Amino acid sequence: MKKSMNMKKLSVIVVAYNAEKYIDRCINSIISQKADAEIVVVDDGSEDKTLEVLEKYKNEIKLIALDENGGSVARTRNIGLENACGEFITYCDADDWYQPGALNKILEAQEKTNADIVRFSYMQIFPNGVKWRPKVAFQNEFVQKDRFCQRVYPLFIGGIDLNSVCLAVFRKKIVEHIRFSLAFQTAEDAAFSLEAYTNANSVLFLDEPLYCYYCRRDGLTGAGLSVIKKYRCNFYFMKKTLRFLPQWEMDTVVWRIRTVIRPFKITVDKIRRQRKSVKDKI
Repeated sequence: MKKSMNMKKLSVIVVAYNAEKYIDRCINSIISQKADAEIVVVDDGSEDKTLEVLEKYKNEIKLIALDENGGSVARTRNIGLENACGEFITYCDADDWYQPGALNKILEAQEKTNADIVRFSYMQIFPNGVKWRPKVAFQNEFVQKDRFCQRVYPLFIGGIDLNSVCLAVFRKKIVEHIRFSLAFQTAEDAAFSLEAYTNANSVLFLDEPLYCYYCRRDGLTGAGLSVIKKYRCNFYFMKKTLRFLPQWEMDTVVWRIRTVIRPFKITVDKIRRQRKSVKDKI
């Protein structure tokens, strides 16, 4: 696709709600990189001074201020996608930020490979200053469609390595018709990503931690959900995955069994990780 004179290479979509303490750091981490990117900020009816802070950047961001909080990150992310004009899109949570030079590294790597998706690693940072780099299930690798059933799709069935939309840059034409489901209170990233990777013809994996994920208790994730609700959302995701197995040419007994047991495995693992996070923060 030929890029118009006014079209940016990348749209970074930032969803914010009561983020006055963090939004400066997030926005500045994007602006300071001087990448070929637009910043689309969707404020989900913040009740603090988030909008006042964002006013400082009115000439550098595209700001969409919603009158009332919709109670769903899915809704605000959909609005951001609908207003993004870049050739590629990604998401950044309002309390997170990028490593210096991260966006240009991602865009340069994409240019070299022409990948539909660039998936990168991250660093977890806690309020007490502790930093931790989680293990990822990939190394630097360019994967084309004919190897997705070996290198890409199993990662959705076996864990959460490809779930986060904040850790990937997507070619917009493969995601422009996908929407985050309001039915998911958690795993909404996974459901969106499942369709995006299925639509893609190539993926570039970068194992460098280019994204900084701030682990706070009152974030936008499903930390406050009950075990039953977590399981229910992962059960819906399992049913969605089963429908994709024939298209992936992975509709075998073995892959069906692995897909069916995934909700229990993921729910237990998520509870374990959340408990560990709480202990690390204290």
